Amino acid sequence: MGSANGDNAEVMRLLKRQPGVAYPVLTPNLKGFEAALAAGAQEVAVFAAASESFSQKNINCSIAESLARFAPLAAAKQANVKVRGYVSCVLGCPYEGEIAPSAVIPSRKRFTTRDVMRSASAIRLVSAGPVASNG
Repeated sequence: MGSANGDNAEVMRLLKRQPGVAYPVLTPNLKGFEAALAAGAQEVAVFAAASESFSQKNINCSIAESLARFAPLAAAKQANVKVRGYVSCVLGCPYEGEIAPSAVIPSRKRFTTRDVMRSASAIRLVSAGPVASNG
């Protein structure tokens, strides 16, 4: 089967779409975005991490590099495709532990200043125990 995102074209092709239901496709980079468009996606989801270690281990680049990858996604607006933005590891990281709120802010700001229709923070499951919130 390839990568975790490699079969989105097949999923989109086999999906029995319901009116009024959004089917966002996870697009970690421009190649993924282009594949999602080719598969007929009308909504995509992009993500960045609040943890440098998680970003490196998950998508093989720094947080700054991952955010820079979203610049070409302005093309989504031209293609009439909605974009959702997510920041993962907002409360904790499996590699770094607790994440300071100040580490989350740059990614969130980047999503709110881009052509992202919605943004959200995602809590990554860190371990068997709970992660304390700083707020």
